[in-house]
Amino acid sequence: AAALRGLVAAGGDDAIALILKSLAGDDSAMQAVAVGFIRDVPGAEATKAVAAQLGKMPPAVQTLVIEALAARGDTAATPAVVEATKAQDEKVRVAALQALASLGDAAVVPLLVKAAAGEAKPEADAARATLTLLKGKGVDEAVLAEMKQADPKGKAELIKTLAARRAEAAVPELLKAAEDPDEGVRREAFTAIGKLATEKTMPDLVALLVKAKGDESLKAAERAVFTVAREIPNVEAATAPLIAALPNATPAGKTALLRILGKFGGERPLAAVRSQLADKDEPVRDAALRTLADWPDASPADDLWNLVKGAKSETHRVLALRGYIRMLALPCDMPIGEVLKRYDATMKLAASDQDKKQVLAGMAELRHPAV
Repeated sequence: AAALRGLVAAGGDDAIALILKSLAGDDSAMQAVAVGFIRDVPGAEATKAVAAQLGKMPPAVQTLVIEALAARGDTAATPAVVEATKAQDEKVRVAALQALASLGDAAVVPLLVKAAAGEAKPEADAARATLTLLKGKGVDEAVLAEMKQADPKGKAELIKTLAARRAEAAVPELLKAAEDPDEGVRREAFTAIGKLATEKTMPDLVALLVKAKGDESLKAAERAVFTVAREIPNVEAATAPLIAALPNATPAGKTALLRILGKFGGERPLAAVRSQLADKDEPVRDAALRTLADWPDASPADDLWNLVKGAKSETHRVLALRGYIRMLALPCDMPIGEVLKRYDATMKLAASDQDKKQVLAGMAELRHPAV
């Protein structure tokens, strides 16, 4: 081993021949030393020489050599590594699929997609990881082309890959995929859009949210819209598309829009939520009330108090009361005397012990003798 190290260090045309001779033997210690030197011998010819012998090596050695070729990063080894993805030994196939992350380009995308969709989990996992890491011109386009023609399961997986690759150019196709007949595809499309879309895409994304089908797709669409909206610095610009879509949305779409608006606050969103308290659909009215009860500031306090006194259902009365109690404890410019009057009136309407405890907990934060 020491002699081999010295000969390789001395360089020359015989270095690769000596390495290959050691790899072809049956001395595992010498093979391990020889593999380590594959990374150090320069030149594409050295890469080709090792790659040409790859298929003749024992599986255990092939795995080590493939890893060494990947570390070299010389694409002269790519054809041999692609061939190794068909080897009989699973570990060799997995090593080859992993090596393509540094040796492959757009041309290996179909091979990786096929392996990622296979039943063998180690190979599928390796292929998915390589698809995410693969570099070079045209890779995103190749993944997108495969996505368009894949079955629903494969399409969902490739959408995940596009999201992991941060393929922003894929957003227009992902918006189309968000209307796919398969709910799994729609769900993954919305999740990916939430990671990749920008302010410019918001109106299209909101339009998809208000007509999303299926509970899982609707949840994913809501998360996507909120994720994109919160990255927009201007609250007015973030919420304007949501408010504009509210009147014509389906009941499910309205409830999703209301929940998102409630996370931003502001005068226009508050007015939009108030308008839905009189909606003809019970779920929408319920969502509007819950949104007001969870509002980030005390702006809707009077709305909630009016609902406490005029609610037609006990559930809505309790929701409004608890939201109102929460808002009394929020910072405000109201004189302390008025705050105490409101706490007193609230205590009189609090029917349950839990609500009374909530009133007392809020009053405990006040620093005034009248408390």
